[in-house]
Amino acid sequence: MFKLLHATGYNTDSIHSIGIKVTHLLIKSNIHDAKYKISITSNKYDPIEFLFPYEALPKINFHDYALWAILPLAMKNGDHIEIQEPISKRAYESVLKVARIWNFWVPHFYQKIKITAHQIVETEKANNQKSLMCFSGGIDSTYSTLKLYQQQVKNVDSLTVHGMDYKVNDTSKFDQLLEKTHKLRASVFGQSRFVKTNIYTVYNQQKCNPKGTHVTHIFSLFASLSLFEGYEHYLIASDERIDQQFVSHPYGSNSASNKLMHNVSGSLVTVDDDVTRFEKTEYLVKNQFDLTSLSACGDAKARPHNCGVCIKCLWTKSMLLAVTGKIPNIFLDINLSHDWYERIDLRDITNQMYAFDVLEYLDIHNKTDLLPGYQGLREKLNLVMLRRELDRLKNYPKLSLLKELITL
Repeated sequence: MFKLLHATGYNTDSIHSIGIKVTHLLIKSNIHDAKYKISITSNKYDPIEFLFPYEALPKINFHDYALWAILPLAMKNGDHIEIQEPISKRAYESVLKVARIWNFWVPHFYQKIKITAHQIVETEKANNQKSLMCFSGGIDSTYSTLKLYQQQVKNVDSLTVHGMDYKVNDTSKFDQLLEKTHKLRASVFGQSRFVKTNIYTVYNQQKCNPKGTHVTHIFSLFASLSLFEGYEHYLIASDERIDQQFVSHPYGSNSASNKLMHNVSGSLVTVDDDVTRFEKTEYLVKNQFDLTSLSACGDAKARPHNCGVCIKCLWTKSMLLAVTGKIPNIFLDINLSHDWYERIDLRDITNQMYAFDVLEYLDIHNKTDLLPGYQGLREKLNLVMLRRELDRLKNYPKLSLLKELITL
């Protein structure tokens, strides 16, 4: 049952009083049945397009996806969004809440926004236990997929987005990914869904990401998920265990703000935020998972294969070596030199996490001799962790700093 709340406009409070210049952003959703395409046009940005090369257009009753897709652009530039097409009250309120959160977290980069929606409809959340899960073939989504299989969870479909890990015009490599992961997807998901989009290209034009936050990732995914109405749960695998999220904050996909993202029928759910990337890798190995389906490479030219020399591959190799004592033949280059870690910037908090987990596992299991360059990596990590803590202490008032130092 739907209830129309406002047909002529629904505005947030004025924000002109704090001196922020708000620009008017009129957006329009366009359904192109003959071209299997949905687009979002505006008076300010290039069109955002979603194409459906493998299935018919999804049935669109509400245009919540348009709000989620345009939000990073609007936050970056402090826009006043206006939309004529119907949206759900759940999405409307959720978009405003998430926008306020990111404005509070990163005020130097994301501004306050305003929304005028001409058709806001009150809807009921779905209660059908149906889920749509993001699947990329990487360690995080593969781990979560295996867990679904082991727990015999039913009514779960997958969504793989072409235009994020793979350039929107690189159809060949994306098709290779689908072939590489077909067996796993077919054994777990009721339906594998796909959408092709240029949303990253449009975001990049406007430089929508604060340094190190990867914010546009989660909005790209939830906008794509929201094209498919009718699911109660929209699942995304956690990038980090929840305690690690505290250290990397603010980061785009996180358990705190993800859970506040809603559309007409369902909500975004971050799954498996109780395990680290290392623990997921260990679990896959110990459950004799076929690692040949993994695509965990950071080099766009090599994907869906694993190059073995990029930063992501180096960490995956070190994790697998720590757990199994050898590097499996899933990399184009299976070597790990004595100074491999010198290529990695340990000032990056994510790299610190991976290094810490690998080294701790080796220490606990008395296997430090397995990892080339163990001692050098340990010394380098200890140094950057100490510097990180000292940098944090610099922000304390002098009295608090003194108390902190006394307790060290």
